[in-house]
Amino acid sequence: MRNKYCIIRMSHAGDIVHAMPFARILKKLDPTSQITWIIEERFKTLLKYEPSVDRILSFNKSHFSIKKIYKFIKFLRREKYTAVFDLQGLYKSGLISFLLKSDIRLGFSNMSKEHSEIFYNQVIELPEKKTDTLHVVKTYLKLLGKFFNQPLDKLYLQLDLNTVSPIYGPSENLQIENQYGCRIQKNPVNIIFIPFSGWQNKSIPIKVCEEFIDRVALNKKFALWIYCFGEKETKIARLLQNSRNGIHVLNDLDFNLLTPFIKKMDLAIGCDTGTLHIASQTGIDSIGIYGPTSPERNGPFLHLDNVITSGLECAPCWKRICHNNECLKIISSEQIYNKMITTLKNSGKIIRNSL
Repeated sequence: MRNKYCIIRMSHAGDIVHAMPFARILKKLDPTSQITWIIEERFKTLLKYEPSVDRILSFNKSHFSIKKIYKFIKFLRREKYTAVFDLQGLYKSGLISFLLKSDIRLGFSNMSKEHSEIFYNQVIELPEKKTDTLHVVKTYLKLLGKFFNQPLDKLYLQLDLNTVSPIYGPSENLQIENQYGCRIQKNPVNIIFIPFSGWQNKSIPIKVCEEFIDRVALNKKFALWIYCFGEKETKIARLLQNSRNGIHVLNDLDFNLLTPFIKKMDLAIGCDTGTLHIASQTGIDSIGIYGPTSPERNGPFLHLDNVITSGLECAPCWKRICHNNECLKIISSEQIYNKMITTLKNSGKIIRNSL
């Protein structure tokens, strides 16, 4: 009889991408197992082609009512799981783990301030976020280590760093090729720029964006694609574009289309947000711009040595709102541009001394 496992990581995009190696190693350790992943509806296309996941359970939290919650819980309890792994660490994810039929529920303490550990019967204690220097990809693997009684280093050796990318299908790749292929191919160097984040103070300041885009627009070798999502971000992106040559706005791409688009880029530059993490794990060169969050813990996983930070003592503070936002304001457009040039030269995308 094959084992059944359930992974709970409902949001957000970057965290889900960071959790994919967990699912892939779990499948390696128990190849005949059935893996279920509980996720929010808006992120489920990230898992559409994920080979390690056998079943996706999604829900739209904005449409939940008491009746729908009851039906969802009833549906969840149809299966008996060998083990449940809560990678989210919130009260709601802990509660879901408790409601699932399983004798083993694994999770973290200190993942958040919501004390989800009350719902688990196997707990791993984490250090404070401010002092935690272990990348979250490895942190997730600690739960596998506890369940399979294996050291973290041994588990990490099973991770193929060439296959940590989100996976997309041929139809998505064809759609991107038809829609953007000609525009991408005519440019010598394509860069996706990701200045916006759900956390206001993780976003790159507009003044810095303007100065950086001005620099890029002066060089005809570069095409810059500003990625944005939603009406507010799109409006700002259009203002940043401002009819400059070689500057494009890329808005509201679904996740299953975003990955094949990113694969056609030469470089990604962005703040700590899901699109940057998708870019890094697809394997394209990536530069992270970090302020209130820790690049050691939440950096672009395959490019942890290619991050710009302020170096201020208060960072990382992990505050969602900061009235000064000094940690990102003091990072200059010149720093970002110079890091871009160095990265492109090192990768051979542009010839040294050609600019």
